[in-house]
This record gives sequence, structure tokens and C-alpha cells, in this order.
Amino acid sequence: MKKGQYDEAISDFTKASEIDPKYAHAYYNRGAAYGIKGQYDEAISDFTKASEIDPRNGNAYWGRGTAYCQKGQVDLGLSDLNKAKELDPNLKSAVDEEIAQCMGRRVQAEGELIVHFAYAPEQIRQGDIWKIYLSVTDPKGRMQQIVCRVEQTGESYYKPMIIYLKKGMERQFTGHFAVYTHSSYELDDFVLALNIMDRDGNVRKTLHFPLDFDQSSEPMKPLPADMEKDLNQRIGIIDIDWDLGGGS
Repeated sequence: MKKGQYDEAISDFTKASEIDPKYAHAYYNRGAAYGIKGQYDEAISDFTKASEIDPRNGNAYWGRGTAYCQKGQVDLGLSDLNKAKELDPNLKSAVDEEIAQCMGRRVQAEGELIVHFAYAPEQIRQGDIWKIYLSVTDPKGRMQQIVCRVEQTGESYYKPMIIYLKKGMERQFTGHFAVYTHSSYELDDFVLALNIMDRDGNVRKTLHFPLDFDQSSEPMKPLPADMEKDLNQRIGIIDIDWDLGGGS
């Protein structure tokens, strides 16, 4: 899906399902769009419909399992994710990564992280540097790494990227992450999920940042005056392999 037009896509897939109520692909794609928007109940409903029409559709179980995990319904999520692997062994690698994330959510609510500030422009030009500003505190002082995942509807799949926090950032960090975008070919819009992990591999917090590519980028939001100096310090680079996303 191009240009991050998830609302338009939802409308299109709704029309497709009305024309052919047995068209599983329409429900699956609409569910994926709902999931990226964070509307997990709607996503679960559509993935369920897709699996009812096509019980052998491993992607439908993958999508529903992911939505359940995002809602914190871990047992339901793990059941669906394992079913997805059973139906389609080709999904094993990607689904195993999702299972690891889902299992980490069992302890996500325990010792909740405090997010003081989280911001990234939602619209930039291709070729610009996208900066994601964060200020986070972990009362337990156990933060270790951030797993970054590109979320898109369609067939594109990007490998997760890992940024290890520097020594001294286990309890608190303030700064930004830089994403270098590509100017040579058209890029699809996406949502970047940042999973803040502790030293035991548990997901302590997940943050989502949507990005829309447009030649007329939006103005930068002012940073809080008391954090501006620290936020302008770079923590790390999120190195997205744009070729994997099917740029042309």
C-alpha cells in the first residue's frame, strides 16, 4: 500500500467485500490496515472473517495473533501465531519473531516505563533524515535495547533492526534516533514500531511512529525547552534496508 492511505484502503477493501462477501483477501487486507492504525478489535474481526472463509490462510492467523498480542491477550495471540506456522511453514521465521515479542508482553505491564516525551514528524521529503525524539525512564533500570520494526500492509517484509543502548542508559535516556531515507526511488509510507526491551528480552514498551513521504514536509514541532539540548543528541541510527521493501 502506497502513501499510507490506510483510511482510503479500508474504504476500498470494504467495497470489495460488499461486492464479493466471500473474498477473503479483502478482509485480510482491511484487517492489516486496521492493525497498523492500532484499531485492534476491528483487525481481529476482519482476520477472523478471512480465516472463516479460507481456513488454510496462515496469514490471517498471523495477523489476528499479532493483534491479540498488541492488546495484551497473549494466550490467544500465541495460539494463533503457532497455528499460522502450522498452516504455512514459510511464515516460520517472521512468526517466530512475533512470538518472541508476544511472550515479552507477559511482563510488559510490570514496572511500566515512563515516557516523558515521544515525537517524530509524520511527514517528510524522501532523502531527508527522519528524527525520532524520545525521553524514557525505567524505574527498574533494566533497559538494554530497542528493536525497530517497519510495519506496512502488503507483501513487503523488513528484518527487525536492533539498537543497543549505551552504558548508563539502563535507567533513563533522552535523545533522538536518525533514519536516513532514500531519494533515488519511490518509497512506500509505513509505521515504525519501537520495542523497548529489558536485559531479559522482555518488551517493556512499544511506541508507534507513522511516516508519510511528501515533497512538502510538515513544519517541525517545537521541542520542550527544558529537554531541547538533550533531545538533539543522537542515540543511534535506525538503518532500514529500503531494497527489502520493494523500492523501484
